[in-house]
Amino acid sequence: MIAVAMLAISCGIPALRAEVQKAANNQERAPSEEELERKLHSTGTELAQRIPKPRPEDVVSPKAIVTAIHEAISGPPGPFNWDRFRSLFLPDGMIGEAGGKPGEEKVMYLRVSEWIDAVRKARETATVHEVVQKVKVEQFGSIANVFYTHTLGEGTEESERRIGTNLSQLVFDGKRWWVASMVWNGTPQADQVPPEFK
Repeated sequence: MIAVAMLAISCGIPALRAEVQKAANNQERAPSEEELERKLHSTGTELAQRIPKPRPEDVVSPKAIVTAIHEAISGPPGPFNWDRFRSLFLPDGMIGEAGGKPGEEKVMYLRVSEWIDAVRKARETATVHEVVQKVKVEQFGSIANVFYTHTLGEGTEESERRIGTNLSQLVFDGKRWWVASMVWNGTPQADQVPPEFK
């Protein structure tokens, strides 16, 4: 069974899909006035107080931060490098997936903390190797859109690996980059990847 951290949800793993659905079904409460004010007017310093300290080299550029995402979730069976992973995202950053067989398309969206809860058990028994390949960055001031591909699988042999396609939206606070959201194609096929990314 291929248990890939970022795309395992799309690989037909019933237990993991159930965990994701459970997390997605949690009722959201309305934010307090204090929480709303904090979200509307957060400085980089205030944001940094709510997440683990990042590695400086992970957040220096759009390409560096998406590369760090996949490094943080790669490795032998055991927990992710949770702190490194969380340090890349805004405190309420979103993770999503879209795709499926024709007629069975679905969309998944979770906060980072919910996604971690959903995949935690599966990750304990999975070997994951994800490597960022080609990256396209579109930046305008303090925002950036990053479309990129990565290979994924349990082993390092090329024949054992598949391709993943991701899209991340980033923001810059004057000192570092943050991932605001990340989505991926749940059913990546080689013929769906744009020529410039092959």
